[in-house]
Amino acid sequence: MVKKIHVFSSVYNEEKNIEDFISQVKFNFDKFQKNINLPFEFELLIANNNSQDNTLEKLILLKKKYSFLRVFNNGSNYGFDVSVLNILKNNFGDFNMILCSDLEDPPKLGFEMLSELILNNKIDACIALKIDKNINILNIFRSIYYVITSFSTRTNLEKGFHGFGVYRSKIINNSVIYAQRANPDIRKSLLWSLVNYKKYKYIKKMRKKGISSYSFLNYLQEGIRQFINSPSLSSRISKRVAFSSILLIIFLMVFFFINFFIKILVFPGGITTILLIILFSSTLNYLLFALNAIQIERIVLPNALEIATSDEIK
Repeated sequence: MVKKIHVFSSVYNEEKNIEDFISQVKFNFDKFQKNINLPFEFELLIANNNSQDNTLEKLILLKKKYSFLRVFNNGSNYGFDVSVLNILKNNFGDFNMILCSDLEDPPKLGFEMLSELILNNKIDACIALKIDKNINILNIFRSIYYVITSFSTRTNLEKGFHGFGVYRSKIINNSVIYAQRANPDIRKSLLWSLVNYKKYKYIKKMRKKGISSYSFLNYLQEGIRQFINSPSLSSRISKRVAFSSILLIIFLMVFFFINFFIKILVFPGGITTILLIILFSSTLNYLLFALNAIQIERIVLPNALEIATSDEIK
């Protein structure tokens, strides 16, 4: 029986990059098939996330060139998570690869992981972890984020994992169920569904064409847009204020501990205790408010994956 290999991606303003992406996927698939020497049905499924440039027009032209290409046009910009999950839920194959279209995640590694998955029946997935060897304040905060968020989910988060990997059909099916019932976060949905999997590490490549969605300016613009249009504004603010307060408390505790020994500053008796108590109680109030707001939002607001619309371009 011929097995189906499906590669899934989402695009937003990738007019200058999309043809390179598709050609690299094809090149690496052809190389993979020669090495494996088994019959496969291959499809590349790309969801256009309401791009503001000519990405959709470019994809329609490329569809005529590449018979394996399927194009979906989203009704709105849902972001990478909902966009990919939305086409996954009705289109997954026997083996499935999730791959960013910006070529910062290498398609070559994707097909190397696919070979491992097909040849190794003991594992259900291979996932790729992006590594950053630079020591900077952003990576320190990112590490703190992974520790804290791991407390709030049923599985540990893998640092550097954003969905890039290959998965058997049962993993995708379970991930979609989790995303529909709980939270449409592709990373958490996949990790929750995994038991037996192999990890690969890689260094992210630099983009050669187009504008990265991960630039500081794009992050800022997207953050402002999400903040203004968010139906969950109260919980977002509360979580961020509480997180900032926690970091401030940690900083103050370290400072006061060091100050106790080397006397950088001299404070009146009891002032440090009062300050920490005030900060701790404020943080606790914001956390409780955020948790209450999140619970109310889950009752009132629909799951984003359930209301996402996407039409396939024939």
